[in-house]
Amino acid sequence: VVDIDDDSQQEFGRWPWPRDLTARLIETLGGYYQVSSMGLDVNFSAPVYNSQQADNVLAAVLKKYSPVMALKLVPQTDKPKLSKPVRIGTTGTGVSIYNNPPPQQPIATAIGYIGNLPQFMDEQRIVGHIAPLEDVDTKNRRLNTLYRLDKRYFSTLSLAMWRESLGGDGLVWNPQLEYWLDSPKWQITVAGQPSPFYLPVNEQGEVLIPYQTRPQTVSAAKVLNKFYAPEDLQGKIVLLGSSAEAQGNDLVATPLNPRLPGVEIHAVMLSAMLAHQLGENAFKIQPTNEVWLQLMVLLSMALTLFMARRLGVSGMLLAGPLLLGLWTASNYWLWSVKNIAIDFLPPALLIVTVMIYGIIADLLEINARHQHVRRMFGFYLPEPVVQRLANDRSGTDWLKAERKDMTVLFADIQGFTTMADSMSPEAITEITYQLFSGLTEVIHNNGGTVDKYMG
Repeated sequence: VVDIDDDSQQEFGRWPWPRDLTARLIETLGGYYQVSSMGLDVNFSAPVYNSQQADNVLAAVLKKYSPVMALKLVPQTDKPKLSKPVRIGTTGTGVSIYNNPPPQQPIATAIGYIGNLPQFMDEQRIVGHIAPLEDVDTKNRRLNTLYRLDKRYFSTLSLAMWRESLGGDGLVWNPQLEYWLDSPKWQITVAGQPSPFYLPVNEQGEVLIPYQTRPQTVSAAKVLNKFYAPEDLQGKIVLLGSSAEAQGNDLVATPLNPRLPGVEIHAVMLSAMLAHQLGENAFKIQPTNEVWLQLMVLLSMALTLFMARRLGVSGMLLAGPLLLGLWTASNYWLWSVKNIAIDFLPPALLIVTVMIYGIIADLLEINARHQHVRRMFGFYLPEPVVQRLANDRSGTDWLKAERKDMTVLFADIQGFTTMADSMSPEAITEITYQLFSGLTEVIHNNGGTVDKYMG
């Protein structure tokens, strides 16, 4: 990446630079450093007042080195547009699709664009789109490989550069799966025939951005000043873009960096493509059969959790974390070793949801059992006995008759009838209350049960 960074803008002025200065940068890269090819993550879409001479210089340099040009597309969305989509400049011819008819599903649709002025384009100029694809959390994890604009097709800037380096003349959609967890592919064609080089995508034609690859970055100012030795850049594939904070609209949010220069997305894509060309698996596969795999995982986990549920809270607390750990390890193994991307969330959410539901249901059941036992025995049994019955998890039916050895105490107040005849009811009540309270407390403290009070 040749970065028009903050230092470069401090030395040569804010972007957009005068076009003869941009031409000088491209000439330095192509002539002095002799890079193998270039891609421009910048647009020349608007005319500049009184710059005809500078425009001519830039047009001559672009024609000389034929860099891949960038095209900003306006994707079609479900939201209604209040105004006519913008269409500025010219788009170029795009890429040929060798399927007949071209497939519908894996190609996104664009309704507008910001291209380049006609004087900077020619019929043979290769063009690639730089349209980001945001998830609901505004993070960029994927790219639409192709966009359809009217009757033309445009691949990503990185794929256009890879195709140019291979001498490819188009793309062909290959939905065939080599194994059960494989995905469809966009294959580069050479002379109209599929080559062994392809881009694995999902059924919507989206490719996962391989952020694990890191491109080399150099400063545009240092390139202009010829700070680097010629052999440092000779034969390299170069992307020209900006990471400057002033170019805020060129910074995108990713899972690893909230403000990543957009040019680096195309650079990591191109790095992964070149690694694939050398036999490395740098791209993650998004399996067509992921839905079926997820269903099998969910069903097996649900069955395991249902069986653990029968053991109560302890079973859920044991099975839930074990399943979650097993799924985490399996998902990581598929990602890091097999280069297969499986959505982590559905099984994880199932485990957490069933665990929470099972634990809450068990706690409610225990509470209901406690209340039932207390209602049944609270009038007759001491509090420790009631608590022991309520906490019992053995499943014993306490209402079932059993034969056991018991110690039974019958306690009587000697001469109670004669005493009652000679005392007032208030005095008798006080005496019996004190006597029964004292006896009952001792009995309850020793785990005994008062069956009844009589008389």
